[in-house]
Amino acid sequence: MTKVAMAGTPIDIPMNCKDALYVRSHYDGMTLMLPDAPMPSEIAVILCLSNRGRLNARVGGLRYDQLKGENGLV
Repeated sequence: MTKVAMAGTPIDIPMNCKDALYVRSHYDGMTLMLPDAPMPSEIAVILCLSNRGRLNARVGGLRYDQLKGENGLV
């Protein structure tokens, strides 16, 4: 995702499984705001991490314990 905006604009960061893009239980996102950054000569580098998928995920599709091969596909 790319967003060009003023300081203080909420930023949406998508999150997914690190091993396979198609594991829907790990689809999530985080919205954050840097109230006074970045300044005109700065760049904001943002990293969001999670240690598991969503709790009680009911989205169906491929589960993490079913991963095989590259990107979870056979």
